[in-house]
Amino acid sequence: MKVTIADSATKDIEDILIWSYENLGEIPCQRYERLLIQAISDLSSNPEHPSSKLRPELGQGVRTYHLSLSREKMDLTLVRVSRPRHFLVYRIRSAENSEFPESHLEIARVLHDSMDLIRHEI
Repeated sequence: MKVTIADSATKDIEDILIWSYENLGEIPCQRYERLLIQAISDLSSNPEHPSSKLRPELGQGVRTYHLSLSREKMDLTLVRVSRPRHFLVYRIRSAENSEFPESHLEIARVLHDSMDLIRHEI
C-alpha cells in the first residue's frame, strides 16, 4: 500500500533523530532511523496489523502501532534498538477522501509513548 507521511509526522521524525544523534550518537540514531523505516514498511504491508490499536478517541479510523512491534524484523546483523519508545499514529485514507487516486496509509504523527495522545493534533 502506498504510504504518505504528513508534515507533522515528518517534523516528529526529524526531532526524534536529532535528539537521538545529540544524546546517543550517530550509530544509535541510525539504528532508530532503520527501525522507523521498518515499522512503516511493516504497516504498508499490513495496515490493520493485529497488534496495532484502533484509537477512536483520536478520530475515525485512527490507529497506533508501537515501534517495538517491528524490532524483531530488523536485520540480524545489526544491533537492535533495545527499548523503542515511539509509536506511529496513522489511518488508512480511502481514495474518495483524499487527493490520491487510490487508498493509502497516512502516517499522521510519530509520538513518544509517554505522551498524552489527546493533546496532540492528529
